[in-house]
Amino acid sequence: MNWRNSVCIIVCQMALCATVGFSQQPITRAGDKTILSPADLKMDNNTVVKDAAAPTGEAIESAGKKWYIVHKAVHGLPAGKYRVTVRLSISKRDAPNHVGRIIVNSTTGDSLEDLSLPFETETFRAANEYQDLSLDLMHAPKDKGKFSLLVRVLHENPAIPVRVAQVVVTANELPPVVVYKVCPEKLLARPNSSQPITVSIANTTDQPQSGLKLQLRLTRGVGENVSVGEQGVSLQPFESREVTFPWNTGKTEYGYEVRATLVDAAGKAISALSDYFAVSSSHFRLRINATPQWNMYLLDKNHSVRAAQSLRLAYGNYVEVYGWAPSAFGELYPRHRFWTSGQISEWKYDRDAMKAWIGEMHRLGMFVTAYNISLFNGWPGQEIMRQHPEWCSFNEKGRPNGGVNTAYWQTKENVYGDNEMPKATPFVGEMPNHGSVWPENDDLMKHAASEILLINKELGFDGMRWDGHPIVYVVKDERGGIIGTGFGSMIWNHEGKRIVDLIPKGDLDAQSLHNMQLIKETVRKAAPDFQWGYNAGYDKTVEQQPNTWQEVVKDAGIWVEGGFRSGDEGRADPSNTWDKYIDKLYLSSQFVIRSGGYPIHGALAADSAIMRRFMNALFLSQGSHACWHGGTWGEFLDHSRFATRYSQYLFDPALRPWWGYPDIHVSGWVQWEDRNAGKIPPLDSQFRIKSDHPLFFPEKTFFTREVSNTERESVLHLFNHPGKPYIDYTEMNPPPIQKNVEISIKSPPGMKATEAWCLSPDQWPMEEKLSVAADDPGWVKLTIPTLEVWNTVVVKWEKG
Repeated sequence: MNWRNSVCIIVCQMALCATVGFSQQPITRAGDKTILSPADLKMDNNTVVKDAAAPTGEAIESAGKKWYIVHKAVHGLPAGKYRVTVRLSISKRDAPNHVGRIIVNSTTGDSLEDLSLPFETETFRAANEYQDLSLDLMHAPKDKGKFSLLVRVLHENPAIPVRVAQVVVTANELPPVVVYKVCPEKLLARPNSSQPITVSIANTTDQPQSGLKLQLRLTRGVGENVSVGEQGVSLQPFESREVTFPWNTGKTEYGYEVRATLVDAAGKAISALSDYFAVSSSHFRLRINATPQWNMYLLDKNHSVRAAQSLRLAYGNYVEVYGWAPSAFGELYPRHRFWTSGQISEWKYDRDAMKAWIGEMHRLGMFVTAYNISLFNGWPGQEIMRQHPEWCSFNEKGRPNGGVNTAYWQTKENVYGDNEMPKATPFVGEMPNHGSVWPENDDLMKHAASEILLINKELGFDGMRWDGHPIVYVVKDERGGIIGTGFGSMIWNHEGKRIVDLIPKGDLDAQSLHNMQLIKETVRKAAPDFQWGYNAGYDKTVEQQPNTWQEVVKDAGIWVEGGFRSGDEGRADPSNTWDKYIDKLYLSSQFVIRSGGYPIHGALAADSAIMRRFMNALFLSQGSHACWHGGTWGEFLDHSRFATRYSQYLFDPALRPWWGYPDIHVSGWVQWEDRNAGKIPPLDSQFRIKSDHPLFFPEKTFFTREVSNTERESVLHLFNHPGKPYIDYTEMNPPPIQKNVEISIKSPPGMKATEAWCLSPDQWPMEEKLSVAADDPGWVKLTIPTLEVWNTVVVKWEKG
């Protein structure tokens, strides 16, 4: 990904046919091009205009409607590797805005079936200046070795006029026999499980092809190759075939490249293609975000299945479904086919569509997490509060805690429908009517566990993230104080008795721990693989309820709340420096990881796409699973592919800071302190960097990974500093590309460097082997050829 020009390389392994055409010169060999001029691209939603900057002196201009401004097919293309390049310009670049996207391959008109390239105002250097945006793809044959390709440009922001000067389709590789698809069964597989890998090959000629060998190998980490197998193949004219290689994941976790290569009788490679997957026992440890996706509007089974396939193509291995249930906590499982969310009145669902979507997610090796919160909402929540006042908490005046408002009281018809969607609710928006649960009632905790088991068994949810699990949200020494207005104090029960008087010895930690263990143990007996995440409230539970914290953090996704979102600070506040931000990110991530959990920072937002990508890269480098609230589909595709492939260098808990372990104290709401800060040695005692432009706080992005008793890896994330010393969520310019960045690293005692690699989502291929040169005694020197925004340098060491 070139951040300056936003040229995204996407290897697309789908094969679909186009339906419209035009006259063209045939493509017959690598290097041939088909050029679509404005005359070829004319349609109802564009106008041909004079433009001296365009190659033909003309361009098409958008007509001010939200729709396609390019929708054109190229027929009769030989199967192989292609690049589609669209030359565009925009007329306004005064503020960060999403403008549109380039889509290739699908002929259905449904962009969920495609990998696509979004473009923003920031994609362009200046208004009215053309830039080339490209997508690379591998396409399969459909008819006697050929296929049809549809190119579309979708204009999604009519307020910003767009011009297209030309579209160029270039054949990069046209082998006689092509590997056009590599498909590991699961995107995120379990250890010690079957992971068959299917390779699709085709003869693109009218002559038989024999004496071929199809080789399959895996690469994990860097330079660790594993041969899966080899099969001899012969193909009749225009024949396509799928070849499946069995494989078991074994015990080794994290990321893999799987590469299929066709070689001829002389051993010469004819065609090759790769895909990527990962292995993990925990989907929270390796959850990778591909799209800002809080909710799925699941109203159609076919659409739902395509949505899962779309996510797989973008290397997103999970979705957390927010605010979806008929009633949080009280009635998670919908009792009827159609329902309205009890949390957000506009969100409606079809149970059949949800089951189809989750089923397809599972088939592809992806996971679905249910959001839950310790509140009763929606019509089912109302009924629970009526029938079970002993399950509710109250304030000092005897009113239900939370936001109960009878003006927004619902009927069953507002929430459920058997044959059609429910009627409209009497309110619009999020949770105007809800009540807090009472945290000292075993029957209620067992009821919550039974609902969790229902959504696991009947819908297929793999895990849950609590946004406030049912612990006691009261500080020990407070008398009637309220912590968090959303939950209320949870202090009085329906008989007017205070929680602090009912719990034996006033041990709030013991009660909270009991609640969580009761729910988890009940679920574990029936669903042992169900996984947990928490919005943990660590600044309260760590100090006030340490036993509960230890219970919830182990092997769990931990949402790091507050202090990282644009709404938590000024949108362009000079006091919110990058120095402070990376320190918070580093300490909060290390705190969760060292406690045995997996950090999730969210919900993040920024106006600037460049800022979103820069922040997303920072979070990944710290082992965090960023959750975005905003952005455009597909903008993190290269990050997601990179994080899948090289997950061991991002998410392995064995990664530790280069100097040792911080001793982190949480002193308040996102107030972090490292009590070992004074023990950190000088940076240049372990590594030195020479670059033309400043790098982004490398002391917080350098880690050591112990591989075995005799092997170690140094992992250094290099970030090109954005220039501005503080965070500006409204705009960001890409930093200048750097060349020949020099790095010197001190050799660990008794070890020698065996090899070094530069990894980056900003380049293709994603990895490049580096030369390791001797430097000062006990040091090695590396030269990084190019640094756009984010590179990861891996140095492998062995004893000897």
